[in-house]
Amino acid sequence: MSGIIECLQQADESVFLALNGAHCAYADSVMWLFSGRWAYMLPVLALLYVAYRSGWKRGLMIVLAVALTVVLSDQIASSLIKPLVCRLRPSHAEHLCAYILNGRRGGMYGFVSSHAANSFGVAVLFILLSRHRLVAISMLLWAALVSYSRIYLGVHYPGDIICGALVGVAMAFLVNKLAERLPEPYRPASCFNECSSRLLAASVAINMVGIFAASVFYSV
Repeated sequence: MSGIIECLQQADESVFLALNGAHCAYADSVMWLFSGRWAYMLPVLALLYVAYRSGWKRGLMIVLAVALTVVLSDQIASSLIKPLVCRLRPSHAEHLCAYILNGRRGGMYGFVSSHAANSFGVAVLFILLSRHRLVAISMLLWAALVSYSRIYLGVHYPGDIICGALVGVAMAFLVNKLAERLPEPYRPASCFNECSSRLLAASVAINMVGIFAASVFYSV
């Protein structure tokens, strides 16, 4: 068993080095912004607007559904799995310290990634609720960029990201199943029509484009 774990660790490190190795000032800025609060600004505003236009019952339920997905994903990743597995981040591995951007190491343990769990949890929840192709494309691309930024910055292995994403996806399916059991006036899925789905997809896309544009002027 120890041999298998060692092989998996070596493979994870090899993929980490391949994905982390190509740095430039512009990409550094892009990844810092995707890893921070700016990646969430317009999607959050769009969510609040959709909730407001849906009436207080459905609006409250969609906000609670998103909040529950984030809380479950984050707590399972940070409060359960990380202290149980105790896998050091690459930023705390002596032979990988040179690959950390700006020396910001994050917490001690990295398995699984909370960023990946939260972003993929929210993305898949919106996909399940809206059943809209543009929402699926924009949200998955957004979640992938947020998650990849953690590898680029040197604070997570690819395995941390993949397993964190699986946690988030599982929580999104769980919350969606719970939401489907609500009486019809309270179901979050009822908040989404063609207009609101396009609004959400556009807000996510504009947010991503804005980050790429702002990074031309942003200095890490």
